[in-house]
Amino acid sequence: MRLLRRDGRLARDRRVTALPALDRAPYPPLPLLLARAAACFADRLASEPGAQHHEVPDYAELAREAKTLARPVRWTNRIIATPRLRRAHVERFESGDQIAVLHVCILPRPDIALPVFGFDVVAGQNRVTGAFLDLSPVDAASEAITQRWATSFAADRAAFPEHRSLPDWGAIFSDGVIAVRPTSHREVETLFALGLSSLDWYLATPVAETDREAALAGQRRYIDRQRRNEHTFRMLRGCGGDALARDFIDRWLFPDPERAE
Repeated sequence: MRLLRRDGRLARDRRVTALPALDRAPYPPLPLLLARAAACFADRLASEPGAQHHEVPDYAELAREAKTLARPVRWTNRIIATPRLRRAHVERFESGDQIAVLHVCILPRPDIALPVFGFDVVAGQNRVTGAFLDLSPVDAASEAITQRWATSFAADRAAFPEHRSLPDWGAIFSDGVIAVRPTSHREVETLFALGLSSLDWYLATPVAETDREAALAGQRRYIDRQRRNEHTFRMLRGCGGDALARDFIDRWLFPDPERAE
């Protein structure tokens, strides 16, 4: 079996994982921290060899033009592709002081054995209500990588005493999924550091070729389950209307694997 390896850049790239220090009072508001984290994730992905950027429509502007924008929003999307990654999406969404979201979803090329990388943080002005980090396997070959990640980062779970239950559609997540509700700024800092460290681990992992059709079937399952998340649809619909919310979810948030090529 032919191994597809990276070019030895891990030691240098690990310096990218540092977020601005949070150990000084007063702490920055959570929406600002999510915006900084989104920039860190996007910049890390953009530093990968062969990274290419895909333009995403400005959905906030589209909603304004359609006169369906119910409230002001800050909404940025960056989509990056690399020789290993078919599609890496970093989204930052903020609506006033009501909700702020960081969404990172990475779909690998279907011919290599990598799980789907997912990191989602949902917050209000002063409290993170939920955070989810997982390497979700899509076939038997990627399952082994997920298990190694879960073992490597098992000790980090102890930093989060308050855990979140998974949604009904959450069967796509691995047994090692980290689903937590940080209760302090120190835990929030630890959460972002864990997400970025996991991204570094994911990007540096040597991978083997896998069965393309099996991996595509697993990615379709993942996307289908994610589209069942009614919380996402209601949040977007409340800001931009039904049509734009559904269009964004189906075309950009969780597109069919064939469209994401």
